[in-house]
Amino acid sequence: MAVRLTESEKKKIEAAAAKCGLVPGVKRYTMFGLPVTVLSGIIIVTLKKMLYMNHNKSNGGNMKRVCCIILITAFCFIAISGCVSKNAVILSQNSFFDRMIIHDGKVYMLCSLEFVNKSDDEQIIDVTAESMEDVKNGLLKDSSLKLYIFSATVEVNEENIEQLLEPAEHISINGHETVRYYACFVGEHGGGMQKQDRELPDKITITDRSK
Repeated sequence: MAVRLTESEKKKIEAAAAKCGLVPGVKRYTMFGLPVTVLSGIIIVTLKKMLYMNHNKSNGGNMKRVCCIILITAFCFIAISGCVSKNAVILSQNSFFDRMIIHDGKVYMLCSLEFVNKSDDEQIIDVTAESMEDVKNGLLKDSSLKLYIFSATVEVNEENIEQLLEPAEHISINGHETVRYYACFVGEHGGGMQKQDRELPDKITITDRSK
């Protein structure tokens, strides 16, 4: 005989599963790879079956409840261990939009970008961005934005911005290193003269080039 979990226990299990993506149809990258995903799936299926079985107040039922608690504890450990981002490098929340320059058919979005390498190894990344909101308001002709890094720490203006930009290709970041760049997202001018907001582009994509 198995026991029926209480409603609060059920909600805790399902919340933990949903938080870490351990639900049918959702892919998740973990530090332990496929074994963690498979084992987690087995645990979820087992727990769900137990939810629909009759409660038994006998000693056997109490033993099942103890086993269930152990199973829940094991699941929580695996779930926490599995919540790891796909990318080793992330864009820090300390990143921000600075100002904008419109010149010669281009829109230059000047930003301060901070990248954090969470892994032990050197990572090589490429960064691209999209800003659909600025297409809607007419600032950009196309949502695609290319990232450039400034080659010198001087005052940037319309006259010198093109000479100061260097393509931000294959950025290298050492293990557990945090790096900051004064950079610029560049796109085609759509005719509008105002940015939607003072935020970074809607979508910033970090692509791992290390492998």
